[in-house]
Amino acid sequence: MVAEPSRWSPALWSDCRCQITWFIQLAWRSILPPNKRNLILIVTPRGLALFSPATMDVSFKDKHKEPLMKKWLAILMVSVWMASAAQAGIGAFGSWWDSKDYEELYGGGVRIGLGLPAGFGVEARASYLSNDLLEDRDVAMNVIPLEAVASLTLQNSSILEPYIGAGVGYYLKNVDVDSSKFWEKSEDCLGYFALAGLNITFVNVTLFGEAKYNLISEKDKLEWRGTDIREKYSLDGLSVNVGLKIGF
Repeated sequence: MVAEPSRWSPALWSDCRCQITWFIQLAWRSILPPNKRNLILIVTPRGLALFSPATMDVSFKDKHKEPLMKKWLAILMVSVWMASAAQAGIGAFGSWWDSKDYEELYGGGVRIGLGLPAGFGVEARASYLSNDLLEDRDVAMNVIPLEAVASLTLQNSSILEPYIGAGVGYYLKNVDVDSSKFWEKSEDCLGYFALAGLNITFVNVTLFGEAKYNLISEKDKLEWRGTDIREKYSLDGLSVNVGLKIGF
């Protein structure tokens, strides 16, 4: 049995959409006062939008509120535009961090982000790293970075997308030492970083790799027991993240 072809061909659907748009436009103009009929109601795939092709302006009855209303209208239009073009994504990654004094740390984390127009993006990250995962150490660092990132894609293509970025983080630190040898003092603190990376995208799945240089504001203080030897340990250093993210 041969299936009956769909009655909703692309051409018919396009014609119906035009008719629906024309009908909504006619109804919209009929309820507006004459001095506001220059406003056009636009039907988009994301919803309805108002547009004034002549002046990009709106007149209000209360002239005292007009500047404030225009400001809020502009904010609303920009917000709608950014939301309609934005793409959210979540991902996970593995991390390697070559710190100045704690040597190599290993771990991983998760990220959630929002891609904005013109190649800009923002995201939040949380991860866990330790230098005590592979071997026991006299001075073990465990850190949970909570980070906010702003990024810019340098070249939009179908597959390869290099990007740069910078951000700020709050670093929850736990220094575990051999108490028979050391006395330590460490504090959670702010940090800053710059990064550069590459996205390799297949449909809505992206593989990414990035190099990141970290500057942590507070140094940890260690003192050898029974001596006057005091040292400062720093987390500053280069890190590398490799992972996968999914856009939706």
